[in-house]
Amino acid sequence: MFKEAISFIRKWRGKRVAITFHTLADVDCVGSAFALKSALPDADIIAPDKPASMARRLMEQLALRFDWPAKHYDAVIVVDTNSRALLPHYSKLIKGKAVLVIDHHSLHTDRLKGATEWIDQSYISTSEMVMDLIKALKVKIDPKIATMLFYGVIADSACFRTADVRLFRHAAELLERSHQRYHKLLADLPGGEESISERLVCLRAAQRVQSVRVDDLLIAWAPCEGFEAAVALSLIGLGADVAFAGYRHKHGARISARERPALEGTLDLAALMRWAGAQLGGSGGGHRAAAGAVGPRKAMLEAVLKGCAERAAKKLKS
Repeated sequence: MFKEAISFIRKWRGKRVAITFHTLADVDCVGSAFALKSALPDADIIAPDKPASMARRLMEQLALRFDWPAKHYDAVIVVDTNSRALLPHYSKLIKGKAVLVIDHHSLHTDRLKGATEWIDQSYISTSEMVMDLIKALKVKIDPKIATMLFYGVIADSACFRTADVRLFRHAAELLERSHQRYHKLLADLPGGEESISERLVCLRAAQRVQSVRVDDLLIAWAPCEGFEAAVALSLIGLGADVAFAGYRHKHGARISARERPALEGTLDLAALMRWAGAQLGGSGGGHRAAAGAVGPRKAMLEAVLKGCAERAAKKLKS
């Protein structure tokens, strides 16, 4: 799959290529997209919607801007997702084009048909995959590219809390190529304190939380008004071992699932979110310890959240 990705980029280099990613883009996919552009200088980076706040701050910090979509593209590269449901601009931008998918998440049930795929769940971040890709293409990793990829590595490894040996090696090389000290990059890490809106949503969700106990483990779930990933993490911070947070919006619903690092390997949240996505009429997936689901059946949200908790409890009892 790696060789196919190399061949795809070489084939379409110099043509009209768009690089894009999932809705509500995070630091990993934004950093990956701009780094990949170094191998395809004529490519456009097209965002499906407004990125998440941390990604926006990265772009401001590094003076990065997305491109306006052209009328036609010969090929499209999708980074950090393999799910059509997470690509709201699929019909306008991607459908009918030659497509390459570069992703480190588990396979979704609605993956892009006919696409060339390099999907490798052994990577902790897509930034690492793009780093290996552009090195194989003999593209120079300058300090700005190294900084973008370094932030992607940090973000998707939760500041190295889920790191493996390969990620540490990638991070060390990127740090060296960035020509900066680690403490300086960490101090400049786009993130900072959560917005007042995010904090209010987390507090209101805490008022609606439900929980179930399985021996010495706690499973919590709650509907929320957005920021579902942050809400799920806040429930872990409040004491839950496994947490599910769900947001009902105009066009459907989203669920975010998280588990305490100590439980790693016990549950497969990606598989559980595939079930949740099917119940919502959409798709789901991600990683074993952090995953999500989306779908149009917003009236099902509370029932699916409870079902996630029940299925997690059953698994933990077995």
